[in-house]
Amino acid sequence: FVTRGHGGREEGPHRVDIHRDDAGRVGDEPLLLAAIAPTWVAKDRAAGAKAAVEAGAEAITLDDGHQNPGVAKDLSIVVVDGGAGFGNGYCIPAGPLREPIETGLARASAVALIGEGEVATPGLPQGSPVLRARLQPRATGLSLEGAKVIAFAGIGRPEKFFETVRSLGAEIVNQVAFPDHAPFAPQMLKRMEAEAALKGVTTEKDAARMPAWFRGKAATVPVVMAFEDESALEELLDRIVPRRGESAAETAP
Repeated sequence: FVTRGHGGREEGPHRVDIHRDDAGRVGDEPLLLAAIAPTWVAKDRAAGAKAAVEAGAEAITLDDGHQNPGVAKDLSIVVVDGGAGFGNGYCIPAGPLREPIETGLARASAVALIGEGEVATPGLPQGSPVLRARLQPRATGLSLEGAKVIAFAGIGRPEKFFETVRSLGAEIVNQVAFPDHAPFAPQMLKRMEAEAALKGVTTEKDAARMPAWFRGKAATVPVVMAFEDESALEELLDRIVPRRGESAAETAP
């Protein structure tokens, strides 16, 4: 993975070390990515990609790189929240978009539509699929059935996390939403610690930003993305990364 490391101070290119780095240095999301595959933080994406290749990378996933022109992409998947869609359809500062919908989708290989809802996809090239998917809690052995909890999240749309917690049978006594990537103030954490009679739950991304002294005081609720048609996603990936034991010619469409 190559990512800007939003919220971190590291300029990079820097290979993330989950045992030494913290969210203050590299950001919260790179810590999660580095648990899956080698991850570089780089404000200059091209420099980050070069560092990854020099270290032996055969395929690179850019996190949030659709609008970045510094690296040519073989495959671009635009992820859309089914509950929020494209917002009001306007670009910053009038709306949430970085560029017009048609302009962005014209460069897309596919759209991944997450959750319920439908969105129009003007400009999406013919043959580029819309992949339906959903976020679902990962089995951890943690039971929230009947538990009274404080739920807090600083992600793009915290309501998604609160809905997930309720789906696990928990009663949310208090829910607190923070801006995406927002650091946690010590005063706020101490106030939550004082409510120890209630269980605190948060996201994996938020947990990565917690100071060490608070990490054991809130349970994380990890989620995984499940695609309705995984074969459609595999077909896209096969175009650029042949499966082991197959040649590119054998998997080319």
